[in-house]
Amino acid sequence: PEVTAQFDADTLGCAPLDITFNNQSSGGTSYMWYFGDGNTSTEISPSYSYPNTGFSPINYYVSLVATSVYSCTDTTWQTITVYPSPTANFSVTPTTQTIPNSTVNITNSSSAGNWNYLWTMGDSSSFTTQNPGSYTYGVAGTFTITLIVFNSYCSDSISQVITINNAPPVASFTFNPSDGCFPLTVTFTNSGINGESFMWDFGDGYHSSDENPTHTYYGAGSFQVQLLVTSSGGQDIADAIISVYPAPQ
Repeated sequence: PEVTAQFDADTLGCAPLDITFNNQSSGGTSYMWYFGDGNTSTEISPSYSYPNTGFSPINYYVSLVATSVYSCTDTTWQTITVYPSPTANFSVTPTTQTIPNSTVNITNSSSAGNWNYLWTMGDSSSFTTQNPGSYTYGVAGTFTITLIVFNSYCSDSISQVITINNAPPVASFTFNPSDGCFPLTVTFTNSGINGESFMWDFGDGYHSSDENPTHTYYGAGSFQVQLLVTSSGGQDIADAIISVYPAPQ
């Protein structure tokens, strides 16, 4: 019977390109594969991995020789194109810091090659430079920095997470008046920094979560007023004494 050599395979891809050759020959009883790089196989449908550590595509000319029981042969071939693949990598320092420090330094250590670069900083900013150098975040938070290295055919990506902590709050307040006869209405004004939430204890069993509350004392006494300020950066407490005197008879 006539022998016909034929096979299917992926003919292009990124390195390392792993290919399974699907032998569709007819009339053959033995096979010799030439992978185009000096290596061979006698399997019916072999698998093979093609490297490319250079900067340009490499063509491998793969041929299959099918032999019949009567030693008749037929040969077919295909071209396999293997594109170079990037390896994305970078370092970022520091990975954790506290406002007002919010600048990170980035070093691109990806594999050499004629690549394109896309950086996303995790805060809606992006860059296409090879080395962005330093970048300053405007707010606190946890941010994922991602680098995509690519050409027209192949790509690789890597991500790292950095954290910018809020500065710790500093509790402070003023009040007016500082003393007087009851009923005494006192206006409290927050003068601290970096606070996100506030809890006032007026010392007489009453509380407020307003940033700048007003409170009226209806009895005489010395009242310790306490302000607890909280933020994602921590907590702080400030206190003061309000003196309330009996009303004159």
